[in-house]
Amino acid sequence: MNEKEIYKLLTQLIGKIDPVGDSCIDEYRKENIEKLINLVRMLISDIEYVAIHNEDSPRASEKYIGMLASKFRNELTAYDN
Repeated sequence: MNEKEIYKLLTQLIGKIDPVGDSCIDEYRKENIEKLINLVRMLISDIEYVAIHNEDSPRASEKYIGMLASKFRNELTAYDN
């Protein structure tokens, strides 16, 4: 399964997140965005763990994956500023 397929599956599972101005519908959308935010937090936490525990590894494959995670972490930090 590639990234686009995973994204499509997750968006279908979570549901729509854009508010429409109808309080009944937007209550569901609020719950959906909360789920999506929590999922993203968990994913970022996983990436952070990989970066911290592998970017300085003496083993090439671990270090490479750790550096990829670290690069992404740095991109997030730059985006946040």
